[in-house]
Amino acid sequence: MKEDYVNNYIKDKINEQGDFLKFSFYELRLKENLSNDDTDDFLEMAKWKLEDLGYDVYFTGAKYTYNNIRYEVGDNDLMIAIKAGDEYGTREKK
Repeated sequence: MKEDYVNNYIKDKINEQGDFLKFSFYELRLKENLSNDDTDDFLEMAKWKLEDLGYDVYFTGAKYTYNNIRYEVGDNDLMIAIKAGDEYGTREKK
């Protein structure tokens, strides 16, 4: 997985979705045609990049609050990122 690919993908995603980013199974595995290993590499690299950009990152099964509503990252969503400091996004304690 090339870092430029991940950086450009994240840049486009931020331009499209702003402070709440959703990375789905369909999007990465089917639309982008990434293998299991490439998907794992992408998510790991994206996590570090998004955290550096000030996002809180959540993976499948994680619980979080957004707009005062509790959510859990579903099976079809591989990763969700919410801009840190967003008054509406908070991490749930396990």
